[in-house]
Amino acid sequence: MVTRGCRVESDGKCVLSSVQIAVQIAVIFAKIARHDYPREWPSLFSDLLGRLSGGDLLLQRRIYLVFHHALKELSSKRLTADQKNFAEVTSGSPNFPSHHSVLPPSQ
Repeated sequence: MVTRGCRVESDGKCVLSSVQIAVQIAVIFAKIARHDYPREWPSLFSDLLGRLSGGDLLLQRRIYLVFHHALKELSSKRLTADQKNFAEVTSGSPNFPSHHSVLPPSQ
């Protein structure tokens, strides 16, 4: 039986799907990125990009999910310096490839 986004086992325990867990992990990464990027974790996006090559399709989807939530989180910051950092990340600055190379190829 499925209830409130989880599958209920015969013993009454709620079991989340792997997709729900992946989203929660991506949100956690995003919250950490909000506080640590760029001072404590300047290589965040290059680390993620480095994991894209050679990974299987599921790993690539999870990395794009982290990208999505991290960019969403960073876009909500309001301080001028933070907005400048976000603009650099999303505009294709020398330290980060343009959005065309980050998005998966169309199928």
